[in-house]
Amino acid sequence: MLRLSRLSVLLPLAVLLVSLPLFISCEKETPDPPVVETHSPEELSHESALAGGEVTDDGGGSIRARGVVWSTDSLPTLDLHEGKTEEGGGMGSFSSLMTGLDPETTYYFRAYATNAGATTYGESLTFTTLIHPETVRLEGKVVYEHTMIPVEGVLVSAGSQEMTTGADGHYLFEGLPTGELSLTAEKAGYDLFSHTLTIDYGATTHNIPMRSDQYTHKLYGQVTSVPFGEPLAHVTVVLLNPDGSESNLLAAGSAEGDYELERVPRGDMVVRFKVSDYAHLNEAVHVGSADLQLDVQMHYLWPIVETGEITDTYASIAFGGGEVTYGGAAPTIGRGLVWSLDSFPEYPIDMHTMDGSGAGAFDTRLFSLMPESTIFVAAYAINMHGISYGEIIAFPTGRDEGRSCPEAETVVDPRDGTVYHTVQIGNQCWLRENMSFLPEVHNPINQSVTEARYYVYDYYADDVEAARQEDHYANYGALYNWTAAQGACPPGWRLPDNTEWGQLISYVHGSYGDFMESTAAVPLKSCRQLDSPLGGDCDTSEHPRWDDHPHFYGTDEFGLSTLPGGRRHTGGYFIDLGQGGFWWTATPTDANNGRRRSMHSYLDFVGGFRYSKTHGYSVRCIIDQ
Repeated sequence: MLRLSRLSVLLPLAVLLVSLPLFISCEKETPDPPVVETHSPEELSHESALAGGEVTDDGGGSIRARGVVWSTDSLPTLDLHEGKTEEGGGMGSFSSLMTGLDPETTYYFRAYATNAGATTYGESLTFTTLIHPETVRLEGKVVYEHTMIPVEGVLVSAGSQEMTTGADGHYLFEGLPTGELSLTAEKAGYDLFSHTLTIDYGATTHNIPMRSDQYTHKLYGQVTSVPFGEPLAHVTVVLLNPDGSESNLLAAGSAEGDYELERVPRGDMVVRFKVSDYAHLNEAVHVGSADLQLDVQMHYLWPIVETGEITDTYASIAFGGGEVTYGGAAPTIGRGLVWSLDSFPEYPIDMHTMDGSGAGAFDTRLFSLMPESTIFVAAYAINMHGISYGEIIAFPTGRDEGRSCPEAETVVDPRDGTVYHTVQIGNQCWLRENMSFLPEVHNPINQSVTEARYYVYDYYADDVEAARQEDHYANYGALYNWTAAQGACPPGWRLPDNTEWGQLISYVHGSYGDFMESTAAVPLKSCRQLDSPLGGDCDTSEHPRWDDHPHFYGTDEFGLSTLPGGRRHTGGYFIDLGQGGFWWTATPTDANNGRRRSMHSYLDFVGGFRYSKTHGYSVRCIIDQ
């Protein structure tokens, strides 16, 4: 029979008892800081206040201490305070009575909670203790009647006590007996003030109104306008209190701009002038022992602007201007012209220019006008108070018909002396002729994507002077690969991009109902054509001209006068003279191709496709602005 010793039985039991706390304890070895909230104070007195807080999270450890701590400093702590409470431990809400406080004192307090890890605090709140119940106090201000303007140097008596007010007109008495009390105030030149008060424990406030007796002071003058210089009628004149509020001592100006404010107190003060559409004017004054004259000028709130004459009108652009003759009561931050087909143009909804700031004259350019319409235009000016307009002027626009650009009628290329003519179409200024710039010339079999190449139609050599003597060069200009085209235009001009060609076509279609976008080539082509139905100078067999076509002949209604200069094909030969005009745009499509625009004698639309940059096409230029 097996026998177990007593030791062998007790040893496992001891091990179990030792290890048991490891399983039943859930407290962290180092807990997180607790979370505590501060509750608002209540039950205030002159020496105590009831407050408290709530521990909402113990941080994983037992709360060992909680309570409130207070001080006249804004962030009291357990190490720096004027008092604290201890409300034991645990979670939840608690109340604390703060005692030993001084009357009429502002204190800061906050709840705290402590666990094994740290002490944390709730939000810092504030309260002010009440006046001591046995205190008797009387205070106030001596002010001029109907205003809060203080009267200085007044002898104030309350019972057996007396004092003289300072610059703020304030008086203060303490330790007075309770019950009925005679309060008087006197100063030379003012009526004697006398009043009986009933005084109780606590603080009593009583302002003392006084008025002039020996002197009747008047503040008077005339109010005029800036910029008009004319008297302003019905201006309200009011005396301001020291805090900037308006007193009830006021007067209204007459139709002649005259005003008179009576029974004004002596001393330093501020008077306000106000009237509709003008900025309030505050003037500091000193009234002595006599009446005071104060003439003032008030500033009109908004700018005043005049609309200038429309000096030159095209179909889609015009030139005009205006003048801000007065900037208003604040700086003029914007000015210009605004226009519309509606008879009341409005900024910023309608088309407008922005022509700087400040007062003075300005000239500007109107754009995107509707041809063959009546345009209404006005000058505008803006400041922080709003926007003002000048007179609305109506003017007519005509039809685009080959008029030179306003910048210049002709342009001389400084590189070779060639003279080009300009034409304004919509908002765009173009050259009427194809470019003739020819710094070198290449045989058509010589082509490149990246290096500039220059060609003259039907010329197969490399002599520049000989190429310039060719009739095709004189009639249609030079041909360029895409790289050469980028630098073909004279200074101040540039190769238009594909979008700008699109704007030209859209303008022809959108501004004139008799042209479709798909037929825009007809009015853009030169009317010079073999057997042109238009007859006269348009009917010609001499170059430059288009080959004949009975329906798609050019009418040149806008003066662009495009001509069919043909092209240098990538195969190394020339084709399409008289049948097609081809013009590079500044828009590439990839490394080897670029956008071109084209017109043909047998088509009525403007083409737009991508082609190899080695092709040789004509160039038309647009002003660089």
